[in-house]
Amino acid sequence: MWETSRDESLSNLRNKTWLYVGTEQSWQYLANLIHHFPSFCLLDATNHPVSWSLMDPFGAMAHGYTLPQHRRLDPAVRLSSLDVSHADLLNETWVFGGNEKSGKYLASLIRHFPSVCLLDTVGHPVSWTASDLFGAMGPAYTLPQHWGRGYMGMLNNLMAKRLHALGYPSYGNVATENYRMQRLQERQGFQRQPSLCHFIHRVILHISKYQRGSRVSLYPQKQRGVRWHLKD
Repeated sequence: MWETSRDESLSNLRNKTWLYVGTEQSWQYLANLIHHFPSFCLLDATNHPVSWSLMDPFGAMAHGYTLPQHRRLDPAVRLSSLDVSHADLLNETWVFGGNEKSGKYLASLIRHFPSVCLLDTVGHPVSWTASDLFGAMGPAYTLPQHWGRGYMGMLNNLMAKRLHALGYPSYGNVATENYRMQRLQERQGFQRQPSLCHFIHRVILHISKYQRGSRVSLYPQKQRGVRWHLKD
């Protein structure tokens, strides 16, 4: 069981990784749970927690977390890139998808721009992130039955490195209500840009490898987003 020592490294670790993160009140709440209720954790060679689970005042298991660098990939999945045959799945799960034009747009992104994904034993994607014609990371998604395994964090990191190796800046746009992805970006070292971005999503019917084609069809969806850029 952890001690409630106010060692800065441990208190920050608990507080930074919790969903309701970062305040003095949340630190006091977590310290109280650790002091009064059962908890379990795995420690590394220097006695720093790498994975843990706490119990709350109602006797429920809660506040579990594993540091991303200690998550192991399920041997049943393998790393790959998206294929055009996966466009239908992306179209079903994308917040602006669900029609023929958005399907063509996503297929064009897969054909012409970098992507990474994890495939299950039968070759179906379970988690993925693509990149768009502006060099930004996204669309990205993990199937709900595979949530909590650290897949998106790993793919996000791989995509950032791949774009950087190609000479592009590592950045992405996240919807203002997508708090889960915003927290992930922040933990991975991305820096929130000071102003919101407004996007009108367009469906590109023809995309060359280096520039947009001339035939453009407006896709009438407007989104407010937060722009994130990887710190140097």
